[in-house]
Amino acid sequence: MKNINENEWFANLMLLADSAEEAKIAGNWKEVERLTRSTLVTLEGNKYVVRNNNVTVIHARVCRLLSTSLWKRGYQKEALPSAEKALALAINAGCRDEEVKALHNIGIVHEDISEYSIALSYYQKALTLDEELGSRRGVALHLCCIGGVYFSLSDYLLALEYFHKSLAVFEELGDNKGVAVNLGNIGNVYQSLSDYPRSLKYYHEALALDEKLGVKTGVARHLGNIGRVYRNLGDCPLALEYYHKALALDEELANKRGMARHLCNIGNVYMNLTEYYRALEYYRKALTMNEELCSKADVALNLGNIGMAFWQLSDYPQALEHYNKALALDEELGIKEGIASDFCNIGLVYATPNFQYYSPDKAEKHLLQAAKMNEELAAKSQNIIVFQTLAELYEQQEHWEKANEYNKKNAALKEETRSEEAQKQSQKFHYERKITEMEHRQELERKDHEQTMAHQRNELAHSINSLVEKNKFLKTLVSDIIEIQRFTRGEGVLKSDELMEKIFRNIAWQETNGQLERQINDVQREFISRIQLHYPTLTRMEVKIATLLGMKLTSPNIAALLFISVRTAELHRARIRRKMGLGAKENVYLALGKL
Repeated sequence: MKNINENEWFANLMLLADSAEEAKIAGNWKEVERLTRSTLVTLEGNKYVVRNNNVTVIHARVCRLLSTSLWKRGYQKEALPSAEKALALAINAGCRDEEVKALHNIGIVHEDISEYSIALSYYQKALTLDEELGSRRGVALHLCCIGGVYFSLSDYLLALEYFHKSLAVFEELGDNKGVAVNLGNIGNVYQSLSDYPRSLKYYHEALALDEKLGVKTGVARHLGNIGRVYRNLGDCPLALEYYHKALALDEELANKRGMARHLCNIGNVYMNLTEYYRALEYYRKALTMNEELCSKADVALNLGNIGMAFWQLSDYPQALEHYNKALALDEELGIKEGIASDFCNIGLVYATPNFQYYSPDKAEKHLLQAAKMNEELAAKSQNIIVFQTLAELYEQQEHWEKANEYNKKNAALKEETRSEEAQKQSQKFHYERKITEMEHRQELERKDHEQTMAHQRNELAHSINSLVEKNKFLKTLVSDIIEIQRFTRGEGVLKSDELMEKIFRNIAWQETNGQLERQINDVQREFISRIQLHYPTLTRMEVKIATLLGMKLTSPNIAALLFISVRTAELHRARIRRKMGLGAKENVYLALGKL
């Protein structure tokens, strides 16, 4: 080693990585990138430090954090290599926890760029690894992610299935934040199926839960989703009311990403109301916010929205300027849907005779490019306006053959779209029937599970009571034998010692109560998961005693069951109270009951 203290170098490395993690938690993505790149310079620029597993794990962690910072700001292409490098390093180090996080990041990036089959494969790998690691939280997360991919693929039945599975695991863990997220996701599915009553039901359940938990980011998200339902229902005043509530909450939280989303949605409502100047006001605010966030995909969307508002106001130069800016960004990011939309919008501007730079050639060029891309993207309905404009353009130029061709194409596409809409309605009825069947099946499974658990709880209570009484009786026998030994000599003492040894073997927790301990773990699995989640500093014995307290056992009964002294049980009980932060007058049974 040359001119370097390896311990100091490693400590500095850890400090940088931890600081990047803190910046991530704070949502300061630029700072995450700065710190991770600085760490990578330290890591990759030092040739003299021994590369061991600890260093490799930190290297993987830093690459993962860098990838998160990049995709959060819309740099998906740059994020992917960092995430893939993180995965390779984690596998090389044999760090499965870091491996599953890298798989998650790669899945997210592919999902963001609409490569859903690839995203699905990475999420499924992460799910399998979580199952092997016994990470129930990871299982819940990746079930939710897989549901999200199926939602994007419009496979709503599978999306609902995975969201409900994720919901069940989060409920089992007592993780109400995860429960609220999945309730919101299920609401999104029903909104996409135009089942607005069900959608609102789930959104309001999610909203109530996050309000109770004080999760303001979730509250803002649900308010925004409810606003979207009312916009789809054509109730613009109610939509605005909910969007403004969501905006106010995200402003309070300084959540710029949420603020930008709500500002854009408010702009959309004003577009529906044909209040184009008001729409522009909100679109511009959203644009400024997304530019500050360096969220290029959202910037492109806002630019397109602003262009549309100017188009409606017949300010064609401004519309064209904003459409071209949106196109440049969409091309940079490779967002094909955005590129197709931008080509169409630019073509519409050039096809307008009142525009001072009216150009049939430029209009034709951009519209044909839009038509081709929409075909490739299977977004045929987007070509109705394209074909209609091309037909009108050719009529203006008296190109009757081409005009006739595109009029026919437009008529055929409208008929196909009507047929597809009818098919969608038919599919909707099919979905509704399947969903009803699924919900009925889940309700039966829930009731069956509740009955099974009630039976198991009764059996467990009976087993515990029997064992407590038996142990109390045996302890009384031991006390009596010890008293008798005072008056016993010779062989009588040996016989009494043998008798006590038999009693101790029968009473010992490890030997005779192993089956009961497994029974407690099975029946109280959800409670044990919750108490470990909320109070991670509890020892194994303290978790065991807290579980028995949660079952309303007294200290003397716990002492008899575990064959420990009442004083020892009380000491454990006092430590549990301290770690739970309970005051002198607070009831431990009530506190544990709330879990």
